[in-house]
Amino acid sequence: MFYLTFIKFLKYFGKGHAKQIWMMSVYTFLTSLFEFISVAIILPFLIMLIDPSGMMGNKFLRLLQQFFHLETDGEVFAYASGILIATIILKNIYGIFIMYWQNKLLKEWSLDIKQMFMRMYLYSPFEMNVKTGNSERFFEIESIVDNVFNNFVFRVIVFTSNTLCVSLIFIWMICILPKYTFIAALFFIISASLQNRLIFRQAKLYADEKYKIQHGEYSTLNSSLKCLKEIKITSSENYFYGLYEKISRKMLPYIEKINLLPIIPQYIIEIVFVLTVIILFVGIFYEYGLNTPKILLSLGIIAISLFRILPLMNKSQVCINYMDMYREYPPKLFDLYDEFKKYENYISVPVKDRMEFKDKITVEDLSYSYDKENYVLQDINFKIKKGEYLGIVGLSGAGKTTLIDCLSGLLLGKGTIKIDEQVLSADNTKSYQNIIGYVSPKTHTVNSTLVTNVAWGIPEEKIDNERVIESLKAANLYEQIKEMPKGIDTIINQDGSGLSQGQIQRIGIARAFYRNPEILIFDEATSSLDVKTENEIMDILSDKKGEITMIVVSHRLSTLKQCDKIVYMEQGLIIDIDTFANLTEKYSQFAEFVRLSNLTLNKTDNSENQ
Repeated sequence: MFYLTFIKFLKYFGKGHAKQIWMMSVYTFLTSLFEFISVAIILPFLIMLIDPSGMMGNKFLRLLQQFFHLETDGEVFAYASGILIATIILKNIYGIFIMYWQNKLLKEWSLDIKQMFMRMYLYSPFEMNVKTGNSERFFEIESIVDNVFNNFVFRVIVFTSNTLCVSLIFIWMICILPKYTFIAALFFIISASLQNRLIFRQAKLYADEKYKIQHGEYSTLNSSLKCLKEIKITSSENYFYGLYEKISRKMLPYIEKINLLPIIPQYIIEIVFVLTVIILFVGIFYEYGLNTPKILLSLGIIAISLFRILPLMNKSQVCINYMDMYREYPPKLFDLYDEFKKYENYISVPVKDRMEFKDKITVEDLSYSYDKENYVLQDINFKIKKGEYLGIVGLSGAGKTTLIDCLSGLLLGKGTIKIDEQVLSADNTKSYQNIIGYVSPKTHTVNSTLVTNVAWGIPEEKIDNERVIESLKAANLYEQIKEMPKGIDTIINQDGSGLSQGQIQRIGIARAFYRNPEILIFDEATSSLDVKTENEIMDILSDKKGEITMIVVSHRLSTLKQCDKIVYMEQGLIIDIDTFANLTEKYSQFAEFVRLSNLTLNKTDNSENQ
């Protein structure tokens, strides 16, 4: 089963590594051969020590004497000793080299796979990422790939090498002590296989039960603990601690058994091993009777062989345990690859050209479905003139986000979007996006300088600091930054700690302005801000009115009063396109939205004044 999975792994991820895989196979065989030789070469010493008269009956010693023209047994012994020592030294030097080379190969191979998945994630169409989940899933790839290589691929290689070496030693023993070695080996293999099957069946059962708890009750609890504020305010600490204690106690027996089961085979193997040795000993005494030299020689062969076999078997058992415990990781990797394999070699070439935009954006008969059945946008038609200030409103599920994604060139649906007379397509999306500035609901920052956070995605040596300053001024943030000790070189943490939410969002606006956009898209960019900060940011848009084409999505309708026109949506359809005042007069539901929005604003203003 493990080898079938390994073969599948090679089919999926062996491309480009064929040479290294073949080399690794050869080196694995040579490792096993060296291990075997280091055992077999001791046989001549046993002969010299136990039965010197039979020295010339050994082919190795006879060839050694003839090749070096040795005259005495002492000379033969000295030369044989030198060869043994040299063999052991070379074997261990080779072992160190192989471990270094193997580790280097596996790490580079795993890095290639990680980079491949990251490339597929970044360069695949946005629609594909929407279908397969958020970015956190892809950052799990680090853990998945590491587990596959450390606990599966590496273990398969070690298991193969150990098994090959043990097989060679057993074949050697069969050649010397054929009948009883074969019987003992058969007994050992059957006994070890039965205990492994029994223990692994139980281990799988316990692991499945643990998995159910971890991804059921424990996962739910973990999600709840993220809401620490609510837990504190509602005095629910005792409830959640009790829940944690209950789940932990429920999971503890499975953890104990899972940790115990991999250890048990080592003791069982030792018992089976002793019984195997007894079978061999009985066979030797039965075979040779009172022939002491032959008995001692045979016992010596068994002792040396088993001295090497037992550690190898224990290591192999450890490998089997690890491969079993982490057996779910290779299928995870296969599934992930199957979803994105068509983008394996896809690389988006950076486009510097900016699409020409002089007149208007035209949306004609635009429809979009994520599953090709249920449409979240249906027959959308409207125009945006250059320099116009357009608002998009609607309840949750109205299709606003999908429409923005289409207008951003992230999604390509049925129908057409034209910039002047150019139809937006996969071929010209990048040049179109070069004229867009986008501000998301939450601005993400990286652990670097303010300059890097504003330029966003541009190498430091190519950043225009003057342009950064102009962008910060346009976002009404430069005066505040100037007061900081390091100015625009201030380090911003990944979570933006030390800055207000308004300042963080202004960084997002400056980031959009840095691109020198002709179209500015605000996607619920003020939803997390207080009213005062929101109004200040909306004033920034007002200052740009007529200069930049602006598309703004907002739940707070009062912020859209200055729009030239508003697209009013419901369940993927456009209900109407008109001015704020006209929509308020024409639609009672829209007027109710406005009333509730104003009520919220008044309450917020009163609370701030108090």
